[in-house]
Amino acid sequence: MSGDNPDVKFERNAKGELIVMPATGGETGKCNAKLTTRFILWNEQTQFGKVFDFSTCFKLPPIVLPMYPGYNYKDGMH
Repeated sequence: MSGDNPDVKFERNAKGELIVMPATGGETGKCNAKLTTRFILWNEQTQFGKVFDFSTCFKLPPIVLPMYPGYNYKDGMH
């Protein structure tokens, strides 16, 4: 679906449902840029890890999914 809609951002919520994410507005974009800059500067000093911007996509391995307590990923029920 994302291949057919390259300008649309999709995410999954804790229930595994697909959500279309709207673009941010000017104020939110400005806040996001400021926050990302702060994280980058902090991480350059601490060297704790890597910093990515808010729109970076990750494909997480299934082992990460159990972080949502009480969610049954097999049948999609709580």
